[in-house]
Amino acid sequence: MIAWATGKAMPYLIAAAVALAAAALFTLGIAKLNGMIETARQEAKTARDAYWQGQISEANAKVSAAAASLARMAMQKDAELAEADRKFRDQQAETEAQNAALPGADDCGLSRDRVRLLNRP
Repeated sequence: MIAWATGKAMPYLIAAAVALAAAALFTLGIAKLNGMIETARQEAKTARDAYWQGQISEANAKVSAAAASLARMAMQKDAELAEADRKFRDQQAETEAQNAALPGADDCGLSRDRVRLLNRP
């Protein structure tokens, strides 16, 4: 009777074992595929992050260069302004010295010589 039952059940047992093996292989295949997808996703994320880090670094370099250029320009303009101020003060001191050297400092009003001092460029 056991031989008869095993004879009749054997094809079902073999089919069940094959189905179980196929399910196990399918599960392993899905796990391997998920691992490959996760690896590809991580690589894409790393590449994207590296690209944007490069873009940010490039933009920061441009901003730093522009700021340095503006700082140089500001220092140059400051030096030009200081030179113009020095020239103006020198000219003013010279005009005051020439005015003091003119005769008739106690006169009321402007003389022709003082007006010429004022009209000088």
